[in-house]
Amino acid sequence: MNRTTETGQYRNGRMFALLLFVCSFLPNVQAQNGMEGKPMQVADSVRTVYSDVIYFSLNNGDWIEPSEYKKAGRMLRRALSDTITPIVITGWADESGTAAFNEELSLRRARTVRNYLVKKGVAPERITFEGCGIDTEAESPEKARRADVRSVVRLTLADAPEVRAETEPVDVKQEAEPVPVKQETEAEKVAPPVPEKETVLVAEQQQTETPLKNEEIQQAEQQIVAASPRSQNIRTAYRWYAGIELGMPLGVSTFTSFASAGKVGFEGGVLGGYRISPLFSVEAGISLGSMWLGASKCCSDYWLGADGVRYLSPVAGMDSYSYRDIHSSVSVQQYALRLNVELLQIVRPDWDKRWSLTVSPAIYGIGTQATLKENGTKTTIVKRDGRFQFGAGAAIGGSYQVTGNLGIGLRSGVVWVFGERFDGITPTDHKENMIWNNTVTLIWRFGSNK
Repeated sequence: MNRTTETGQYRNGRMFALLLFVCSFLPNVQAQNGMEGKPMQVADSVRTVYSDVIYFSLNNGDWIEPSEYKKAGRMLRRALSDTITPIVITGWADESGTAAFNEELSLRRARTVRNYLVKKGVAPERITFEGCGIDTEAESPEKARRADVRSVVRLTLADAPEVRAETEPVDVKQEAEPVPVKQETEAEKVAPPVPEKETVLVAEQQQTETPLKNEEIQQAEQQIVAASPRSQNIRTAYRWYAGIELGMPLGVSTFTSFASAGKVGFEGGVLGGYRISPLFSVEAGISLGSMWLGASKCCSDYWLGADGVRYLSPVAGMDSYSYRDIHSSVSVQQYALRLNVELLQIVRPDWDKRWSLTVSPAIYGIGTQATLKENGTKTTIVKRDGRFQFGAGAAIGGSYQVTGNLGIGLRSGVVWVFGERFDGITPTDHKENMIWNNTVTLIWRFGSNK
């Protein structure tokens, strides 16, 4: 009796376990029946293969900074090693300036990086670029002045062969039909689909993760140096400029503008130039003006005869004029060719402020004509012939870039005039023969980045 009871209990336990096993599959069967004939929704996947950041200085959107050459070289090498993946370039700007200006500046930065890649062999149809204006979330203004470069792959999983096989609707027959053995044999011969896109992605990942050789990096750096602003033939915004200058020239010769009878002169002119790089620019200018020079205390005892010759005392029978009673009015034309050197770029290559400080060595062609007159009546005593002389000098100046186009600056420099005295006075012990120019300049920068 006990044996029969134990056997019945064992059988009842097995039936209960089998019932639980069957019930656990019911939710899955219902879910599958509910999705019959409905395609599976699969999300797209966007993957960044590699990314780079190229930083720019303030208001610069037209060339790659020297400090970014190495990064740009690596970026170029990656873009050339992968000829398939699309490239997206996004330009940004800081909060200085107007919103419209920053929109245009951010677009120029993205376009500059794009032009460099295209110039070096990257297919233009691979690249899209945009300017997003001000980056309000940047850590600092320096971090905001940049162009983000990303190589992006967009993978739609529904395009993979094995996903398509799973998502295609299958006709379910109501009654099961016997399948011939021959068809089963042929089906077994069909090779399973290969996910080609996943294979391509793995190959791209291995290719981008391979370390660059030293020789390849050097070649890329040479390419970016070759593409520096000085060697580019494309027109670039804000390189050409023109302006006007107004100033007060002072002369120091036998007579001087610093004497009691001397006065500050006036000059005005125009200039134009081309910025070769952030460090150098060349400039030509022409100005017209006049100076008023008087005798120094050491020369006030001399006399000027009506014949234009210097005497130690009045000359009998000839009108004579004391040096302290006369002055020299000098008309001046200056033709200058300057080389401007940006000092802040030498001290700090990453300088990105609106302020600049330049030193400008120059050569000059100078035309002068001196007229000697009495101080009170301004009667002309002697009018000297005009002469053309050469000179050389240097100036130092500072400027402030008000907008992307307009700048204002101050410049002061000395020009040594070679040859005869430009004041028309017979030389004495003084050796000086120079013009001290002090000018205010207004500069307008123009050009095209197309």
